[in-house]
Amino acid sequence: MGYRTGTDKTVYSTSKPVISFTPGSNTQVVAQFNMNLKRRSKAVKEYKLQWLYKVGNRRIEGSTDTVQAGANGASNSTDAIYNIIYSPPSDAVEVAVKVTVVGKTYKYYKNKTAKKKQKTTNATYKGGTQISNWFSINANKTAVPSAPSATINAVDNLQLDFEITDDNLKNTHIQFQVWANNGWEYFASGLLQKTNIKTVKASCRVNPGNTYKVRCRGYSSTYNAYSEWSGYSSDIVTYPPAPTGINAVIVGVDGTDVRVSWNASPTATSYEIAYTNDPSLFGQSDGVSTVSTSDKSTSYTFANNSTLSLGKTWYFQVRAKNSGGESPYSGYTGLTIGKKPSAPTTWSSATKVGVGETPILYWVHNATDGSSQTWAQIMVTVNGSSKTLTWQNTRVGDERDATVEYPLDVTDYAEGSKIYWKVRTKGAMTADQYWSDWSEERTIDIYPKPTISLDVNGTNENITSFPIKMGYITGPTSQIPVTFHIQIFAQENYWYDTYDGTRVMVFKDDEVFSKVIDAKDKTGSFNIVATDVHLENAMHYSFKCTVYMESGLSASYSVTRWVNMDDTKLSPQVIMSDIDPETMSIEICPYCEDTTIEIPEEPDEDSDELENPQVYGLAENVILDVYRINYDGTFTKINKTQVANTRTTWLHDPHPPLNQVQYRIVATSTITGASVYNDTDAEPVGTALSPDPVPIIIQWGEQWTDTDYPNESYAGTSDIDNDPTYLGNILKLPYNIDISDNNDKDVECIKYVGRQHPVSYYGTQLGVASTWTTDVPKTDMDTLSMLRRLSIYMGDCYVREPSGSGYWANVAVSFKQTHNTLVIPVTLTLTRVEGDA
Repeated sequence: MGYRTGTDKTVYSTSKPVISFTPGSNTQVVAQFNMNLKRRSKAVKEYKLQWLYKVGNRRIEGSTDTVQAGANGASNSTDAIYNIIYSPPSDAVEVAVKVTVVGKTYKYYKNKTAKKKQKTTNATYKGGTQISNWFSINANKTAVPSAPSATINAVDNLQLDFEITDDNLKNTHIQFQVWANNGWEYFASGLLQKTNIKTVKASCRVNPGNTYKVRCRGYSSTYNAYSEWSGYSSDIVTYPPAPTGINAVIVGVDGTDVRVSWNASPTATSYEIAYTNDPSLFGQSDGVSTVSTSDKSTSYTFANNSTLSLGKTWYFQVRAKNSGGESPYSGYTGLTIGKKPSAPTTWSSATKVGVGETPILYWVHNATDGSSQTWAQIMVTVNGSSKTLTWQNTRVGDERDATVEYPLDVTDYAEGSKIYWKVRTKGAMTADQYWSDWSEERTIDIYPKPTISLDVNGTNENITSFPIKMGYITGPTSQIPVTFHIQIFAQENYWYDTYDGTRVMVFKDDEVFSKVIDAKDKTGSFNIVATDVHLENAMHYSFKCTVYMESGLSASYSVTRWVNMDDTKLSPQVIMSDIDPETMSIEICPYCEDTTIEIPEEPDEDSDELENPQVYGLAENVILDVYRINYDGTFTKINKTQVANTRTTWLHDPHPPLNQVQYRIVATSTITGASVYNDTDAEPVGTALSPDPVPIIIQWGEQWTDTDYPNESYAGTSDIDNDPTYLGNILKLPYNIDISDNNDKDVECIKYVGRQHPVSYYGTQLGVASTWTTDVPKTDMDTLSMLRRLSIYMGDCYVREPSGSGYWANVAVSFKQTHNTLVIPVTLTLTRVEGDA
């Protein structure tokens, strides 16, 4: 027991009252308390009881009782025991009682130490007060449920779901109570009736960034009574609210680290930072990357460009995370990171320009962070005076990073001025400290503008014949020419035929002639001859001459002329010898007749004109070319230089086909440039070799000499000492030969989706190869000796076989000699290569 201190005297308080139901009742209660007998008899007058009860959560004072000391009280050896009965209101759910001890009155002397006693004074013993615990009246009417379970809704993460399964039949209803952050009642449900499955469910809306727990109590509709509250559910944490105050700044020694910071979000245990180059991608899975903090830190540093590439603008947003989920992302902030570029690379369209011309300045932005150029400054200095020009990069797409072309206005600078210029650039970082260093300073000199005048065939605007004379005069006198470029351009579309019969289309403004001539004469002329260019009759052409001066400047002039040349009636012809069985070659004498010349009747045998009969009908001012028509339709030129039309020059064809031979004779007028060709009839070759079979021919290390004869009738006759000279090696294989040809064309077939068949792409290589096999008698020592010589020859050979094929090839020889056979098998492996006649 405890006690209270009175003013002068004290008395112990009672024991703490204990309340219980009276026997056999669940509505009437009894309060029991004890009092020490010694104290009671001496100092206690009576006991005052104040009854208390609760209706819902309201506390109400009920009736009072007064109990005389010693009345209604049982006793034991030391204490008096009192039992006080109380009937609480029907709506009360809990009761308690407060017991106060009222002391007796007594007298005492004011001054006990005086020799003479003084008057006495009345006083009262001061008693103590004790309060019982609250007693549930419904304890027998209801049952306390177990703690409910609570979870966040799987679909709506701001809905708290809770439930209880209560098997006690006393409880007909359940009431839930939700507490937030351990500090206040957030939500209380109504009375929820239990169903047959005895499970009661409820839910409520919750807010981000809070911690919730739930308890419940039972209710009996029979007794209109509530049970005590159950224990609490486990704590339920909702996802945190979105962070605020997001910010990004550049940090670090080299200025390339980025620190992202934000304000703390309640209940957050970590944070996730999303970043991208394009803020429109936020909220999508592609194009956005994320990193996370490992704790509640409210900043994150992207260090050393390990994640964020330089030269770009990066955008950041943050969301908070905890066991309850993830918050929405915050708003975003952006930041550009990069480095100062290197000095740009510069050059100009010209280092010397004429007065009035506009030079083009070029530069390339040399980024060190991968960013595109944004700005440039051009510093121009003339005669010690400088000015700075600014250029902004407004280009888009692929053009944004292209070389800059800047026309420099030099109209204010006089002849003889020297311009100094240099450039610096900026990339993604646009602050002034991010300008690059200045480029190398370059110069442009201003000179008088050069001139050239051009005269083509004088005052005659028609070109009637070759050569075409082009006269020129250059200026000013202070500049010296270095090079002249002569060009001819077609002014209409037309077709023409080449020597091999190919039809060629010439379009307007096509260049048909180009020649560069080094000359320093300020005045002079050039001649264009028929062999330089093909000009089609009745067509216009533009003749252009460009002069390049020592100053580096240039000037051009163009003149248009009409081609009006007389047609020449040419008829190319040829005289051929039979094939020489020793050298396997043919001699050819080309010539060309003019069909407009009337040939006189053949003179008498005694006439002196018999000495030179070839002069009759030959076309003048004509040159000739001879082409062999090969087995595959291609052409091989026989003559190394153009042949004069004298009917005395014999050409040597060292490699005619072995089945039949055919030539194309091309005659070109040196006056008009017109060309005419004639194909000879195909002449059989094998008859000249009868009765011997036509062999395989392999030749290498050859040297030939063409010869002029005094008269075409002497060609190939045995009484002439100066026959064409042949030096070299020739191998003839007249035996039965097996031939296997193979063409490995350079082609690739590519399969494409949507197409039923591959698409073919052809290169230029034909990959011609062949294998020739034959048996050589062991007794043919000459042939075997030539084969051994051929097997070690390091060079190309010309090969021919009886069916008519012939070409330059790399030849590999292999043969095997056995002791019990009379022949030696020989295999020739051929790979065709490029070569001339």
